[in-house]
Order: sequence, then structure tokens, then C-alpha cells
Amino acid sequence: MPRTNPAPPVSHELMKRYEVIAQSLRERAGAGPLGPLDPFELARRLGVVIGYSRSLEVKDWSGMSKPLPDGRLFVMLHAGQTPERMNATLLEEIVHHVQGHTPVQIGPGGRSEYNEAEEQEARFSAAAALLPMKAVAQAVLRRDDPTRFAALHGASVELFEMRVKTLGLWALYKDRSPLPEGVR
Repeated sequence: MPRTNPAPPVSHELMKRYEVIAQSLRERAGAGPLGPLDPFELARRLGVVIGYSRSLEVKDWSGMSKPLPDGRLFVMLHAGQTPERMNATLLEEIVHHVQGHTPVQIGPGGRSEYNEAEEQEARFSAAAALLPMKAVAQAVLRRDDPTRFAALHGASVELFEMRVKTLGLWALYKDRSPLPEGVR
């Protein structure tokens, strides 16, 4: 499938931009700075119409969106994906909409072309909205159980670990030696 506008390397400036987008989404959802964000509550607040389908394999697509004539967004989610993947997908589609990204064209063979830079912005911003920077850093420093932390935030462990890596906390995360007595 043809790509347009290749994604730039993930720089400090880009990461700051993604964090700002994420914070805006969290505010619009009524989520606090550290706690879980419910993507479906955000969708409700934004008037997003959600549909579900199983027409293709999950590996082929997880969701797509299209603006409706009345200005609202219609998001089609694959019904066969995990709730964690569905949360991330819904947020990614919302990011595409609020950032004014060009909708991906879908043809008989799947996506016909897409903007890699816009896909990167949606993916990283959605991850940052689900897993806020400060909350992830605190979890790493406290050596919280990643499975439990990710579940609390409606995310997969894989997405949590991606956030840990992009925040530059991977070495600290991998060193999960016990904390000294009384430190938590």
C-alpha cells in the first residue's frame, strides 16, 4: 500500500507535541492527570458514533473512522479485538479527527494509501492519553506490577512498555530489584 508523508524520527519536540495532544484529550474526557481515561466516555462527550464489525481479520484492521455530514465522527471498531486494543484504536481514531488528519482511503484490498506521520501522531498521542507520562514514571519508580498498572488504565502491557521506552525509562524498568525497606 502506498505511503505518503513518511513519519519523522521521534524527537523530543515531537514527544512534547504528542503529550500536549494527550493532555487535551484527557481534559476533554474529564480524566485527571494520573488516573485512567475512559475512551468511550471521551467519545460520548465528543458525540462520536461507534459501530462494530467483524468483516475482516483483526490483523487486517482494528478500526477506521469517517466524518459524518453533521460534523460528528463515525468510528467503526473491529469487534474481535481485545478491550485494550479497542481502547487504543478508539483513541487513535479520535486523534485523527481532532487533529484534522486526512482520512485513509479504504479499497477492496484494504488501505490504499495512508499518511505515516499522521498515523504516528495518532498512535503516540493515544498511548500518551491512555498512559499519562507522570503516572507511567511513578509506576516505574515504584516498581508497580506492569500487568496490573496497564489493566487499571485499560491498556496492554505491550503499550505500557512502549510508553516506558519512549519516555526513556526502559533501563530503570528492566532493573526491578527490590526497593530498600520503607521506600515505596
